[in-house]
Amino acid sequence: MLANLPRNIYMRSLLRVLFRFIVLMHVTPAFSNGGPVELNVQSPHGGISPLKKTNVRLIEEKLDIRIDDLARHYTVNAIYTLSNTEGVRSVKYGVPFILPDNEQGAKRKILDIEIAINNKKINCDVLEGTDAYSNNIVYRYKLKGPLYWCVADLAIPKGKNNVLHVIYRGSMQYSDSKTGNYPFVTYGHRSFQYLLFPASNWEGSAKKIDISIDLGKFVEVVSDVKPAGYKRQDTKLRWKLSNVDFHRTDEIRFQLKVNALLGFKERSGWYPDKNVFYSVDVQMLEASIEEKFKQAEFSLKNLLDRDSQTAWCADGQFGGVAEWFTLQIKQQYKHDACWFVGFVIVPGYTRNAETFSAYGRVSSLSISECDADMAMPGASKAYKLDLPRQYNMSAQVIHYDDIKPNACLRVTIDDIDEGKVHKGACLSTFVPLYSCDI
Repeated sequence: MLANLPRNIYMRSLLRVLFRFIVLMHVTPAFSNGGPVELNVQSPHGGISPLKKTNVRLIEEKLDIRIDDLARHYTVNAIYTLSNTEGVRSVKYGVPFILPDNEQGAKRKILDIEIAINNKKINCDVLEGTDAYSNNIVYRYKLKGPLYWCVADLAIPKGKNNVLHVIYRGSMQYSDSKTGNYPFVTYGHRSFQYLLFPASNWEGSAKKIDISIDLGKFVEVVSDVKPAGYKRQDTKLRWKLSNVDFHRTDEIRFQLKVNALLGFKERSGWYPDKNVFYSVDVQMLEASIEEKFKQAEFSLKNLLDRDSQTAWCADGQFGGVAEWFTLQIKQQYKHDACWFVGFVIVPGYTRNAETFSAYGRVSSLSISECDADMAMPGASKAYKLDLPRQYNMSAQVIHYDDIKPNACLRVTIDDIDEGKVHKGACLSTFVPLYSCDI
């Protein structure tokens, strides 16, 4: 299409396209369990290799991982119970990790690691993995090196209940993009890869491994989970394993498709800096049913919090039909390339699959302007919402671009899709939407 334009217009258009898509964020992960290692002093390049014999047994590992709000990073909290049947043993403990090229100067700070043995904190040294062992990890698991190790000297006393506690920050593999003239971020899929096998270097097999990964709001968009045998408990994936051979159960993997959850926030005033991006100052005024809103769970303000896990619900005489709320567009701040086009809506109470089916959903609504007293509506526009049959937190858009500064709008429920347990109907989100010239 661009090639059919006159040359000067074609070049300007091409440069605009190239400029707008130059910003790309890609992160390579700190990604692995830790385990006993030794320094390879015989190699001319030095490096790390697995410790062949430790005489220290891993009795139990509790591995808790928590994904952050943007699913870009996670926190690892690992507690190892170690048994040493003889005197104090010195063991080098190493955690492998990878840094993006632009973060090489902040090696240990990026990892943000804490190590303690029996509540005594231990520092670690950061070493580059130039050896065959490290290179093999990079090649086998298709990582983007180079590999580094945070190596700590542990003094493990005699006893069956020595506690090694390790906390650090890891990163998902992801690619988010942002164009030069466009204020929104496009969120790519997240890939989680966490290697377990470095813990195999303790003596014998691990008797008990308890793994918990808290996905938070992303639990409904997880896919391709490995290994099998996990159970879902609320927002967590749980594995309970015994007599574990880490060479066979060597890694955890899954995918998160996050754009439906995070993308609508970008398009609905997510950035608070009005001088740089854009915003609409919106105020919820009143609603037809007040007593329900005294409960924080169903507060009217939940419509503007851009959180699809909260909701406003109405259950009047006709099960929510004909109930309404009013809002005022008080002031607009526009990005040069963006303009107000309508509203982003998440129908239903989408906190989880249970609330999604138990509570009704608004299936159609109308929007009209209020009068000077913000009470009697004027001419209205009706909208029928596309309701997914299965649990879904994705947002949808209704267009209402004929908006005036300081406008008062009344939103009225015209029809509902009844829930299995509760009367009435819910909306999780109702926020202004911008479109931009890309």
